[in-house]
Amino acid sequence: MSKITVVAFIIVVGLANFDAGCISPFEPDQRVVAVHGEDAVAFGWPWVVGTILGTATLSIMATFALVGMQKYTEIDAEEAYGNAFSSVGMDWAVSFVASGEVLTMPITLFIGFMAQPCVQYAMARDGLLPTAFAEVDSKGNLFRGTLLCGVLSRCLCPSTCCGTSSRSASLWPST
Repeated sequence: MSKITVVAFIIVVGLANFDAGCISPFEPDQRVVAVHGEDAVAFGWPWVVGTILGTATLSIMATFALVGMQKYTEIDAEEAYGNAFSSVGMDWAVSFVASGEVLTMPITLFIGFMAQPCVQYAMARDGLLPTAFAEVDSKGNLFRGTLLCGVLSRCLCPSTCCGTSSRSASLWPST
């Protein structure tokens, strides 16, 4: 819910600073992405479709707010929302969004991590991964998939969250 709060903040404050001149000419990207995924649940598709539609709606609204605050040619790919809020003189919003991103990142990573053993389990059942990933321990846990995800996450962590990345998040706008 906290991640959605940050996205909702971006949408509301961004649209409050909307300038129609920023989206002229409007040339949307013509690529289409289709996503489908469902485990072995017979009636799971409405939840999958609902999740995709909800995520897509939030993403589209946040992007619309972004291009309404700043011309698409001036959007910085490294810090799009922060620079857009700064360009309309809302430095406090820059701090709020940056803080929200930093504070909700562990939640997002944890949720992504929790789903991976189930995905590996389904892939192993379908023959796309070794059958070892479809085995459960005596307590019914997907131990091997969880261990693999944990080790890989730990190995990747130093390169992405400990200052060695080319991008670094700042909670405070530059002066």
